Amino acid sequence: MRDKNGRWILGYNQFLGSCSILDVELWGILNGLVIALDRGFDSLIFLSNNLEAVQAIQGSYSRVLNSILVRRIRQLLAKPMQWSIHHVSREDNKEIDELTRMTIDKKKEACNYLECPQYGLGHNLK
Repeated sequence: MRDKNGRWILGYNQFLGSCSILDVELWGILNGLVIALDRGFDSLIFLSNNLEAVQAIQGSYSRVLNSILVRRIRQLLAKPMQWSIHHVSREDNKEIDELTRMTIDKKKEACNYLECPQYGLGHNLK
């Protein structure tokens, strides 16, 4: 997660076992949303390199509109706040890939990162 100026606030990951790539992305968005709401954020920007997840949350991807994960995300996003979700290329989402690799390598429970992973990624999001 980043603040409105693009500075790193918090990263998170969790090993989910065997599930689809779309479900992994939706779980990541849901968990991030819960963390952000618990911390009192009222303005959120989600970036995802999974177009299906972006479209599902926006309501334009019918295959998963009835997914429990999508419904829960949309329910939380109905709270009074400003939010947007954007599709980004894999190259522009390297931090997320690094957090994902860290999860797969360690098969850990949920973990929060107060600092950006050491991947040369401490830069601001532009």
